[in-house]
Amino acid sequence: MRCRFAMCAYGYVVMPEHVHLLVNEPEHATLPDAIHFLKLSFVKRLRGQRGGMELGSFWQKRYYDRNVRDAREFTIKLLICIAIR
Repeated sequence: MRCRFAMCAYGYVVMPEHVHLLVNEPEHATLPDAIHFLKLSFVKRLRGQRGGMELGSFWQKRYYDRNVRDAREFTIKLLICIAIR
């Protein structure tokens, strides 16, 4: 999805029940479109590994975004991603 939407994934943290991503706005689409296709791609790959087995509901229907306003805030968020991993 990074290539398809010309996005950069600067950091991520996988938590027990959710994921945090630090990404830029896509160049050729909206963030909701990019997140939708990211979720769809992930579930298709997971189904392929499980032999097409139905997974039930894996992702929540919504996601919550937060705008990073400046370089200082970006650095703090990135350091948090690194520290948690």
